[in-house]
Amino acid sequence: RKVAMEQEREGIELRPGSEDEQDSDSTSGSEDSEDEERGNKRGGLKLPSIPGSYGTVTAEELKGLMDKEKSSLTIIDLRGKDSVGGSIVGSLAVPFEALESKLDVLVKDNENKKIVFCCMWGQLRSPEAALQFIQRTPSRDPKTTCVLAGGIRDFVSLYHTNKEAVKGFDGGCWTDDFIHIHDTEGMTPRKK
Repeated sequence: RKVAMEQEREGIELRPGSEDEQDSDSTSGSEDSEDEERGNKRGGLKLPSIPGSYGTVTAEELKGLMDKEKSSLTIIDLRGKDSVGGSIVGSLAVPFEALESKLDVLVKDNENKKIVFCCMWGQLRSPEAALQFIQRTPSRDPKTTCVLAGGIRDFVSLYHTNKEAVKGFDGGCWTDDFIHIHDTEGMTPRKK
């Protein structure tokens, strides 16, 4: 309760837990009814509202989509200075830092397309971008908004020799394990 009061003072929007939690713990009683009226099921904290989830595609699945559904597919490359050394053919470069200013246009231009967000590893920028996109398109099927699992690193490691999949590949920007030079800056090389 103390944490909830502190969060309310700070203006944090809270909501009840998932529908599954609510359905699995439905009991009758005045205390539960009071909690539900306050949106505070079982007296616990409500969580910040999170939009529906996004889908994921592997490098192989993305290549298949590129081969078969190119006209109904948009690939957004969210990398910034780590974009040198190779990118996915046909992808749009929208550095993550510029995403907010371009999001409305992306939503409008991709209303009926599958959109795949990509960053180097597929763990930070692309999931955040997908969630921001979904927030702007709540009626959109979440499976049509995806993140490239394993990121561009996985895609480039598999398809760097395929000029129909990867453009501008520069092996000097990647280690033998396909770690981008941007990710190795400041690291001490291991002794072999």
